[in-house]
Amino acid sequence: LEQLQFALDTQREAQRIAVVELDQRLEKLEAKSERKADLSEGRGVNGVATAGVLPPPITQLQTPEDKKRYQSALAQAKAKNYSDAIVSLDALIKEQPNSTYVELAHYWRAAFLAAADQNDKATEAYDAYLTLYPKGVKVGSVLLALGEMAQQQGITPVAKAYYERVVAEFANTDVAQVAQQHLAELAE
Repeated sequence: LEQLQFALDTQREAQRIAVVELDQRLEKLEAKSERKADLSEGRGVNGVATAGVLPPPITQLQTPEDKKRYQSALAQAKAKNYSDAIVSLDALIKEQPNSTYVELAHYWRAAFLAAADQNDKATEAYDAYLTLYPKGVKVGSVLLALGEMAQQQGITPVAKAYYERVVAEFANTDVAQVAQQHLAELAE
């Protein structure tokens, strides 16, 4: 029981870290998006006009509705309403496949499936994320989550392989530290 509680606490901490990282990345993405909009609309950088210099954006990658739907899904999950959060993310993925939120929607969909104890579906969703976004911003977190699910299911060699990959590919990150802790647990 203590081991399960420790594993649950560790997974919650990893999810908390993921949320903090997500918030930081979203802030950077929104700032970058605003700068690009300024440039494409001719407002320029530091007041220097760029109208006619840069081509207009080809497609809109983010709409206010995308952001609203994405934030709504996160709020639903925060209230532990995972099924509605998953439905919202599925709709975003289907209806706005070019949105800047789609990669994160795939990640959080998998995380919410795991939180809802739908581990088989969560594993499939995490694998889909890795296939769609092999260099995505959440690859380390996905590998860590897959390792934790394998460890919870008692598939130690698979869990160890995921943790080792996280440590090797994402050294000096929070996810690597958590993976290292899990490797130490497995060695006991």
